[in-house]
Amino acid sequence: MCRPFRPQTKAVIESLGRTTERLRPYNYEFDSGVELINLVDELCYDLNHDVSQATEIIPQLKFDHEKKDIAIALSFHDQVSR
Repeated sequence: MCRPFRPQTKAVIESLGRTTERLRPYNYEFDSGVELINLVDELCYDLNHDVSQATEIIPQLKFDHEKKDIAIALSFHDQVSR
């Protein structure tokens, strides 16, 4: 009897591993806090603008779309509450 395929690891672990690998080139001491902040900003930008393997959508675009939906829902709720 064949068993259905089950992944051996969770996606969260794999995502953390990918993020850790992206940090490997920066494995050195920083000269200033500004240098660290710039690195974190660059990493956040890269992570939020790469196409997701799961959704095949850029996370920032998905966030922007959901933010609009939430704003519409809140304005509708405000109108109904009056």
